[in-house]
Amino acid sequence: MIWGEGSRKMKFYFGFWMVLGICLLYPGYGFTEYIPEDTDQRVKWSQDKEKTWIQLEAPIPEGEKNKKWPWLPAEKFPFKAPYTGDEMAWFSNHETQIFSRAYDAAALSIRLNRRGHLIQRAYCQRNKETHNWNELLDLDLLKPGEPFFFQFQIYLDPKEKRGAGFITKKYQETPEFTKYPDIWVYVPALRRNRRVGISDRADCVSGCDITWDDMVTRVPWQSTHTIIGTDVLYEVTGVKQAVDSPDKYTWNPYREDDGMECYVVKEVHSDPNYYLSKRIVWYERTTKLMLRDEQYDRKGDLLRVMEIAYLIDMAGADYFSPEHHAKGIMMRQVHHAWTVDIDHRTYSPFHSDDIWYGRPLFTIGMYNPGQLLKEEEWRARTKIPYLKSARDLLPRPPLYRDKFPKYRKIVLPEELEKKLEKHK
Repeated sequence: MIWGEGSRKMKFYFGFWMVLGICLLYPGYGFTEYIPEDTDQRVKWSQDKEKTWIQLEAPIPEGEKNKKWPWLPAEKFPFKAPYTGDEMAWFSNHETQIFSRAYDAAALSIRLNRRGHLIQRAYCQRNKETHNWNELLDLDLLKPGEPFFFQFQIYLDPKEKRGAGFITKKYQETPEFTKYPDIWVYVPALRRNRRVGISDRADCVSGCDITWDDMVTRVPWQSTHTIIGTDVLYEVTGVKQAVDSPDKYTWNPYREDDGMECYVVKEVHSDPNYYLSKRIVWYERTTKLMLRDEQYDRKGDLLRVMEIAYLIDMAGADYFSPEHHAKGIMMRQVHHAWTVDIDHRTYSPFHSDDIWYGRPLFTIGMYNPGQLLKEEEWRARTKIPYLKSARDLLPRPPLYRDKFPKYRKIVLPEELEKKLEKHK
């Protein structure tokens, strides 16, 4: 059909009003971000760089619960300020703080033990979620026992590790229905798959400083979450950019003094025999991302510190949930974990060019044990080079010994204290 001059004008006006109407009716789709404004009047953030933290005289408890599913917050997701500690936990629960429905990445895993020995590996990974955020928190849509998260990871080098991989499948759970993830591991030397179970949630995964609980089994309803105060972080993982490239967006998580305002939440597990006595977690005020996680052992001593920096892109990923951060992705850019008692660290960096996201590059059918036997390496290794020596690794995460003394007890092994003193 050939449009005349009058028809072209009619087509233009029709299209203009149609787009405007869609933007007004569906603002999550019409704008490049959907980050609820934080107007919380219960708390304040320090303006003093020397004393960045403020401890609440009366900690803020968890809020009302959903009448139908009493382990969920009463408010429909995405939650709005004022927030509760359990709402913060739900913000970061699905799925490992990767808010894109699908992503494909190449990265490094670098470990440093107490003897100064570096273990470095390159791998590629594909993750896929079947549902968006609201569906994950709606048991009428995603029934208990149904799978919702798939992961396929394969190692590229060193040579002795090349081709090894694993597949993980996670299922919807409730307090009444528990189904641990299915995990299959493939070792090329044996030419066979092996299905593995999670013997202990406290066990570290593949020798790194991340436990099964950190990776796949921790759920918010098993703990209570109390907001104990606020803090301002000026660096995470050793750099200012805890959230990457904020100047590209209309919102900005940084203050004028480059600080990032955080809610600080104390988490205590309901099981008295749980391997941690508590966690202290820093959630960034604007994005709700978990920037720092401190884990304390049964005696109350600091066991592990994890810090995470993030890469954000609001470029319009089709598979991204508009109910949260619309048309974009947030994923880990740097993960740095330190197990204090053995002075063991894990460093996992990503390069932005090595991340593809929001594309239908793969189907659920590929997440089956038979794919591991193919030893398919669909990605080149990351552009990030291996470290040349242990001296190139990030320094240990800061301890912030003076912050929240009522809740934090920093007691380190004598040998480690001497080492830290020597390297000041």
